[in-house]
Amino acid sequence: MPKIFISYRRKSWGFTHRLADQLRERLDADIFVDVDSIDQTDFESAIVNHLRNSDVVLLVISETTFADRIHRDDDWVRREIRETLEQKIPLALVCVEGLLPPSGLPEDIKEVSRMQGVNFYPDFFTPAVEKLIDFVSKVSPIRRRASTSLGISSAPAERSISSKTTLDEISLLMDSEDYDKAIFLLETLRDSGYTSRFFKLDEILETARKHAHEAERRRTAQIEYEDIVTVAKSRITRKQGLAAFRQWCNVYPDLVESLDTQILGALGRSVANTAKRPTSLELMSQPFAWIEIPAGKVTLVEGGYVPKGGQVFDVPNFVIAKYPTTNTQFAKFIEAGGYHEKKWWTDAGWQFKEDERRGEPRFWQERKWNQADHPVVGVSWYEAVAFCKWLSEFTGEKIVLPTEQQWQRAAQGDDNRIYLWGNKWDCHWCNNSVPLCRSYSTISVTHYEGKGDSPFNVVNMSGNVWEWCLTKFETGGSELNGEDIRIVRGGSWDNELVEDFYTTRRSSFSSNSWGNFAGFRIVLNAKKVPAS
Repeated sequence: MPKIFISYRRKSWGFTHRLADQLRERLDADIFVDVDSIDQTDFESAIVNHLRNSDVVLLVISETTFADRIHRDDDWVRREIRETLEQKIPLALVCVEGLLPPSGLPEDIKEVSRMQGVNFYPDFFTPAVEKLIDFVSKVSPIRRRASTSLGISSAPAERSISSKTTLDEISLLMDSEDYDKAIFLLETLRDSGYTSRFFKLDEILETARKHAHEAERRRTAQIEYEDIVTVAKSRITRKQGLAAFRQWCNVYPDLVESLDTQILGALGRSVANTAKRPTSLELMSQPFAWIEIPAGKVTLVEGGYVPKGGQVFDVPNFVIAKYPTTNTQFAKFIEAGGYHEKKWWTDAGWQFKEDERRGEPRFWQERKWNQADHPVVGVSWYEAVAFCKWLSEFTGEKIVLPTEQQWQRAAQGDDNRIYLWGNKWDCHWCNNSVPLCRSYSTISVTHYEGKGDSPFNVVNMSGNVWEWCLTKFETGGSELNGEDIRIVRGGSWDNELVEDFYTTRRSSFSSNSWGNFAGFRIVLNAKKVPAS
């Protein structure tokens, strides 16, 4: 029988016991909770064996889960999290009252912060159980018992979901800025099938998420400001404190006036008026660099808008990112509210995001694809464009996707080479699935640096991920409007044919396509790299 392992602190036993009972009623699974499930004399071996044989692990997050003891190497909860991550067992967070893992966790378990979870609130326990069951069913072979009825609870204190009472409570929660609980109730109401002729529940949900993001950003800014004030108060460290405050003003120019209430008041107002936008070089996490590409010519092979026999294009000089955009860099867009600000999306892109209920790229929570220095995957052309528009607004620079002419120019140079590195194929010089070099996922964008670079030292243009271009396949245009087939270049980790890695290879995807083989790099519309 499939198994579920529940990791928890003793102080949350009451909650955990109730959760385990409801899961046993609803699922065809063996639920392991150490207090009542130990069947071996050796306590430690029993727990480790049960965990390793589990199909999914549930981590109950309460106020004591990440207490100081989590930093001790022998702490049991830490050991259970570490073992789960090392064994690559699916892990779901059970977030009591919406609590999440904090920052600053030990290195061996910090990835738990990227795992998906379900919020649990006492008054709406059973709807949360249903959400958790849906998640467990997606990531494991565990299935619901055929005899259970959805939404029925034996708990006498629990309220059922009704549109009237739920909408009333959502309104009160929104007014009191308790957005996390409001979002939970909105999602529960939506999943129950509720609709209205006069308003869209998803639009209200999007508004709640936007306000939740803004509130979290404000809380983060407040905490960071208080730390800076502490440093600036000391005569010895005042210089460092004021320098930090200037950086803080650059990041939060809209919050300076309302949050700068202590000793930095006068300085805060002057800096707010003169705050310099960060450049892309300052903002983007490493690895990141710009490469200047001189003007030249490229010959595109036939297909789409390119006529039979191919066509030669003049390419003015431009600046391109040295590496594909990484997960860490894309995370900045998400943290800035990228999936909640319509201004950064095309009309078709925003509609796609709404229809898909996107709040992050596909595969964003999957450890295989979300490593910090791997290229971001699971992004459509729309998401890549939204990232560029956000980065342009934040830095004041003109940042776009490359045209396919720019991409080929950066990859091929002046000698019409077949591959980035020359005219002889070597499967050990890029991430691919050609026989003898079978790959199973993306790798770091720097992995082949110095080995498979382009003539201009642009890195990772072959393999790893197909890279989105601005160019429309049918017309050759680079307009942002509409739903079109767009050019992709470079081949991916999943490609098995050598010709997919030619510098001239042209392929195309629908702009709403996404996959674990598609990513992007960016171009700066300037002749020179700006000074940082």
